[in-house]
Amino acid sequence: MPSPIDYKEFSKALLLDKELLGLTSCDKSLKLNFVKVLGMDFELFYERDISQGRYRPYVPPEFRHRILDTLRSFSHPGVQLENLGESILYQWIVKIQDFIEELEDNNLDTKSTRNCDSNIPVAQEIDTCNMQKEELPTVYHGETIVDRKSVFQGHAATVVSLEQAKKVLIELKKNKKIVNATHNIMAYRIINDSNLVIQDCDDDGESRGGSTLLHLLQILDVKNVIVVVSRWYGGIHLGSDRFKHISNAARMVLTSSGYITEKNTEKKKHKKR
Repeated sequence: MPSPIDYKEFSKALLLDKELLGLTSCDKSLKLNFVKVLGMDFELFYERDISQGRYRPYVPPEFRHRILDTLRSFSHPGVQLENLGESILYQWIVKIQDFIEELEDNNLDTKSTRNCDSNIPVAQEIDTCNMQKEELPTVYHGETIVDRKSVFQGHAATVVSLEQAKKVLIELKKNKKIVNATHNIMAYRIINDSNLVIQDCDDDGESRGGSTLLHLLQILDVKNVIVVVSRWYGGIHLGSDRFKHISNAARMVLTSSGYITEKNTEKKKHKKR
């Protein structure tokens, strides 16, 4: 029967694997903790333990070999020099996360790719319907980014309250193309009358997507804005490239709608250096 993968158990299975233990020389008590839980077939990473009468963690050989090849790439002299004196455990964790998320991409329903070929006109205002104009802010749409048939498009609006943020989301989803997106990733950042920051984000099924957007708003110091990035999955997994596209789609709509300028963006980059 279908059941979510327990990442702690999956990581334990990886670390108890003899080849991986030989590669990492790590202690058996080490655990790689994964945040996201995704729904896939229960039998995919579990096998029946006849003696114990229960399921136990299991890494299929084809997956184990692919993970081993990925981790062995860190043994390359050039990679070792780049990370000389530093722990690469976190990089291993990210690589394994990307591997598992690629499995998720491969299991996405390709029907969700429908309606990705049409584009919402740039800076088109959402129809306010029966709502008063002062209650619903203007919503702007950015240019699309297309990579391997996946499409990313950013949307942004000024919001000064949580209620406004909710109304923007409701209005966006009245658009058939947007509501049919595989993911509508969201983040907002509001400064209230007490000068306190109210912020939140939503992955909408795209692991780490919401936190990526919120981090972008923070480093750009964008205030009183909600940004949504719609992704229409194209049937080919993008790995970590999708985070770059999520950030760029958001940055494009924030720039085209006047929330940030190219000069401000360059200043932030310069300060970071």
